[in-house]
Amino acid sequence: MLERYDEAESESRGTLALDPSNAEAHEQLGTILTALGRFDEAVAAFEAALAICPGDSQAIYGLTSASKTHSTPEMAARIEGFLAANASQEQKSLLHFALGKVCDDLGDYARAFENYRIGNELAVPDAWFDSKIWAEYVERMIATFDSDFFAARKDFGIASIRPVFIVGMPRSGTTLTEQIIASHPDVAPGGELEALSGVVASLPQRLGTDEPFPESAAALNADATRDLASAYLAALDKIDAAASRVTDKMPLNFHYLGLMALMFPDAAFIHCRRDPVDTCLSCYF
Repeated sequence: MLERYDEAESESRGTLALDPSNAEAHEQLGTILTALGRFDEAVAAFEAALAICPGDSQAIYGLTSASKTHSTPEMAARIEGFLAANASQEQKSLLHFALGKVCDDLGDYARAFENYRIGNELAVPDAWFDSKIWAEYVERMIATFDSDFFAARKDFGIASIRPVFIVGMPRSGTTLTEQIIASHPDVAPGGELEALSGVVASLPQRLGTDEPFPESAAALNADATRDLASAYLAALDKIDAAASRVTDKMPLNFHYLGLMALMFPDAAFIHCRRDPVDTCLSCYF
């Protein structure tokens, strides 16, 4: 979950050295290897898990995600057989996503979309979104972080170039962007850091105000802003204290761009954009 995949691989292989029949460890290893882009090895790990536990829904999902060669009519029938069994809601959700992927690869798009629909409904049965509340929140951010806000706070923050903020919608290319940047020897990939959301959550208590974010940011003085920036830089040091730059690719940090610009006026901000329909469809799948 912390995206420390090399360590995760070592721990998973350590588990399997002690217990080669542990299907969950094989499945976990497959998930890690997929994240590392080692798809052939990932497929072998998922197949090992399924050899031990043929109905492992996570392994089936992982296998179909890592390889198109398993997108066959036989695999579709196999998944449907597992769906007909007494699987849990979570297992059924994964199996429907896996079947959606197989049908998509086979060109059966109507059947694919139906399975993705059912998978989503099972995964987030109580999901809700209120566009009015969201629009009001955005208007509050615009009203708070206007030109006058920054003009009155020119000397706030820390003039560090260490943070590289990669923001955008989920599935807009943030991971690929980080991989490209982190291929430079002076850059350490931070992944999706929770540090900024923690900073925002702490604002009312730090500032002694009842105002929520973004209005609470108006109470920041120069010292408090530098304290916030220092706390964030300390989080980057835990990733790699020697790297000249450290990326933070938490996509939804775009919520906090005004605060980030106040904390780090010299930092690099990279906004990943993708066609909205592609973005939404990718999230749905």
